[in-house]
Amino acid sequence: MRWGYLCGDPGIPALGDKGASIHVRQVVAALREAGDEVLLLARGRSGAVGATGTPSEASPGLWLSAEPSSAPRWRAVPPDQDGLARDLTALAGMRRFGRAAAPVLRAHAPDLLYERLSLFGAAGLGLARRQGLPLLLEVNAPLVEEQARWRGLHLRPAAARVEDEVLRGADRVLVVSQSLADWAQTRGVPAGRIVVLPNGVDPRPFAVDPAAVTAQRQTIGLRPGPVLGFVGGLRPWHGVAGLLEASARLRDQGHAFQLLIVGDGPLRAELAALSQSLGLAEWVRFTGAVPHEAVPALLALMDVTVAPYASGGDGGFYFSPLKVFEYMAAARPVVAADIGQLRAIVKTEHTGLLYRAGDAAALAEAIGRLLDDPQQAQRMGRQALETVWAEHTWASRAQTIRELGSDLLRERAVGHRRAA
Repeated sequence: MRWGYLCGDPGIPALGDKGASIHVRQVVAALREAGDEVLLLARGRSGAVGATGTPSEASPGLWLSAEPSSAPRWRAVPPDQDGLARDLTALAGMRRFGRAAAPVLRAHAPDLLYERLSLFGAAGLGLARRQGLPLLLEVNAPLVEEQARWRGLHLRPAAARVEDEVLRGADRVLVVSQSLADWAQTRGVPAGRIVVLPNGVDPRPFAVDPAAVTAQRQTIGLRPGPVLGFVGGLRPWHGVAGLLEASARLRDQGHAFQLLIVGDGPLRAELAALSQSLGLAEWVRFTGAVPHEAVPALLALMDVTVAPYASGGDGGFYFSPLKVFEYMAAARPVVAADIGQLRAIVKTEHTGLLYRAGDAAALAEAIGRLLDDPQQAQRMGRQALETVWAEHTWASRAQTIRELGSDLLRERAVGHRRAA
């Protein structure tokens, strides 16, 4: 099959290291490895990309839209309306993306379109209708709600109308969690058109040479002894503050360990200050942002990995955490909040342990169990890797996408024959 894959969010660099960037590239790579042709059309860029508007030498089959970085028509908006200017710019940028992508898609002549839902993003639906193609829509978050809550959204009614139209117009809606499946139904998507397709992982890069692990440990300056680890953005919902509080409890209980925090984000300074105030400065290492290819070697340093999401009720936890699949691919036991999709991913007492979200004492107790029983931790890690290979590879996710695509093409063919 021939696919046109659209990612209209300029905040998702096609060759970047964000989790969303990894998701996009891994789905494309898995489809290509299965024998399909995929043209990735993206607005987001990174320093590694080739010439704008042409396929990138670093990633053949990648097209980056040629468009100005800003929309001059909105510069007249008063300074106190900067949020409105941002929304208008985003809306205009999405429209430009759709217009620029149309001739590229016609030249590629795909059988189907696949689009990652973006704020104000109607390009995929419009192109699918004009070119007579089935559309599979991937949803990773309730974007209008998320934007309004965390960043502000002046044009919320307009954004919601676009989101509703795209959700209801897509032939299939692929959501990364059951929470999002429930949400999509509240937005008018029939249950029969919704497919739950969580994130995944390619386990192959996570088989790290022990010599590389030793060298990495020396480079970072870790002392001998067990290492706790977190990988991800330092943002409020990730719950890293709770992990620091749990670490202070573990120290006070006499546990010897080090905590390795891999990633960066707006809470970096606040979390560093918290580690100081808790007396953990000598116990914690912040690596800052790292390229994704460096993550396997860093995970190999960890004895226990943690996904300490903050509490907030299951209705607000719609994520499919990429980090958890990568923890498991590195054959590491996972301690995770007992919330949302984590309950399905982390099989407690088998691939890791679950604890009450937001409870630092419960988190410390779960981590302490694994620190006290390294053999149990290693057994859980081995079982986590086995589970990944059996249930959570990107190859298996791509196979589901291909089967859905084949079904849609058959449905179209039958419809055309009946119409004739």
